[in-house]
Amino acid sequence: GFNFGFNQIYTHKISENKIIKYTTAYRKYIFESASLEDGILYFNKNDNTDGNTYILSVVYESKNKSNETEIGSNLEIDQYNTKKQFNSNVNNFNYTSYNLYSYITHQFANNNITFLPGIGLDLRGSTFKSNGPTPDDIHITRLLPSLHVKRALGKTGSLSLNISMKNDINDYRLENLDPRIVQLGLRNFSQGNSELKLPRRRTTELLYETSNKNGSLTIQAFNRRIRNRIFNNLDILNDNNNSILAQTLNMRLHETTGTDITYKYKGIKNAIITLNINHRFLNLDASAKKENYRVRKHITDLKFNIDYNLSKNDSLFVMAQYSGREYGINFESDPRFSTSVKFTRNLTDKSSFSIEALDYLAKDSRRIERDTDRFRSVTTTDRPLRSIRLSLSRRF
Repeated sequence: GFNFGFNQIYTHKISENKIIKYTTAYRKYIFESASLEDGILYFNKNDNTDGNTYILSVVYESKNKSNETEIGSNLEIDQYNTKKQFNSNVNNFNYTSYNLYSYITHQFANNNITFLPGIGLDLRGSTFKSNGPTPDDIHITRLLPSLHVKRALGKTGSLSLNISMKNDINDYRLENLDPRIVQLGLRNFSQGNSELKLPRRRTTELLYETSNKNGSLTIQAFNRRIRNRIFNNLDILNDNNNSILAQTLNMRLHETTGTDITYKYKGIKNAIITLNINHRFLNLDASAKKENYRVRKHITDLKFNIDYNLSKNDSLFVMAQYSGREYGINFESDPRFSTSVKFTRNLTDKSSFSIEALDYLAKDSRRIERDTDRFRSVTTTDRPLRSIRLSLSRRF
């Protein structure tokens, strides 16, 4: 498949402190289903999608010394036409959705404290047409408030509180709403859910920052709570050939609570050393086919990198990262370890060359365990991530 598009941005200056930004965009998508299973690449001419996306955005900004106001509105319209196949049945499925998001934010300061409250109105809906099972039309209206408060602590420190709500729309898309069974490969099938609820995310973050001539420290405590997050529940479709069906459902709760610490050390000449530690507690709560699932796990990620200037035009970047186990409803995956070594040379003021070695010290396989009340599977997949990248960049 392929996609292409364009976008155009126009800025109109009303006065010295007031501007309006206009953005228009268009994207075209064409996809044909393909899957690799048991060493065989499957193409399905009767399982394809073509679509169009239209975007119009208008933002008004007004700034002065004491406050700043921003008012914006974004309209996005998506149109998809798709064919889906199960066995010998081929159904046409047409999907049109709209999303109008309007918001206003106002920033002002009082002594050493900066306030940035905001409110957004999210209107979205979808209509469906099909010669098979068809979902009901969807229309959703939500108010989404936000608040950012920042207090300066001395000359180089600050403490911030961020609270926001938004719709978690990444998985609220056509294939997850389509109620028909679709064949993805030799023994893999999927089925969407026309009764899916739109996930809603609430984020609370407390952030402390400080710095001196030798480096900086950032400590963040966070709670990210998603109601009705979308997930795939695995089940047996056909006992005769071990076919697996992934059904789209809503999770009651997906919550992560934890801390993120980043320290940058600049005490070594021409070098910046960065260490990041992220520890979080995962809390999942869902039900499927009258079975309740609860996941309670601690997860830790570590990242270390050095950015070193070898000379005026040459630099070296070295990174190593450990990502803890991933958990979900019915599945668990092994930890991952990744590395990167990148050398960059500035050829001129506007051009540069770089060579990067990725994951040469990492494992090239990964194990995923899936466990339900009807079956258990352990899958080991190769990770073809070891590579060398060459790039030549020029700025105009």
